[in-house]
Amino acid sequence: MKKLLGILVLGLFLITPSQADDVQDIQIENMSTGESLLKYMDKEEIEKGKKTDYPGSKKFSRVFKKFQDSIYDDVQFHFKTNDSKYIIHTIEGVIYFENDMPACLNKQKEVASEISKEISAKIEKNDAEKKIDQQGDHRSTIYVQYIAIKGGFVDFICYDWTKKYEDIPFGFTDSLKISITTNEMDKWISTEAF
Repeated sequence: MKKLLGILVLGLFLITPSQADDVQDIQIENMSTGESLLKYMDKEEIEKGKKTDYPGSKKFSRVFKKFQDSIYDDVQFHFKTNDSKYIIHTIEGVIYFENDMPACLNKQKEVASEISKEISAKIEKNDAEKKIDQQGDHRSTIYVQYIAIKGGFVDFICYDWTKKYEDIPFGFTDSLKISITTNEMDKWISTEAF
């Protein structure tokens, strides 16, 4: 029940202040890009959990954190690998919807709509299903909505994994991922990471 209540008020915690005009103004649970990750995790915890596993470039690293009493099941951060201040370039909150894609899509629509009103921005949609390639099957699907804003974007993606992936240990679970990403991070992902 606590998790359900948290999800219902997701939009209330996602953005502050009410009229954001830069990607750094948008928050996930009071955390935003441009801040030091050291405000939320200690250096040892970051270094222990840090993953620098992108095949094309080691410029950025990532770390996952489960926050107690969070409305998200997981939160992921990206930061520059050699940045001693651990400045956040992406924050991604994940809510799992195991085998419940209709609920994921409803929550995606609700949150994207609310956020677009709060920041007076237009939602860009890709209503067509996109097949994604994991191990060559092209059967998993993503549903994307995003909002472009000065300095970056916010995206809302529902991942609908095939049964094949749900069954593997530590496999993929259907989920809604809400990401706040800087333009610098987006450019790196698009041109260097893979």
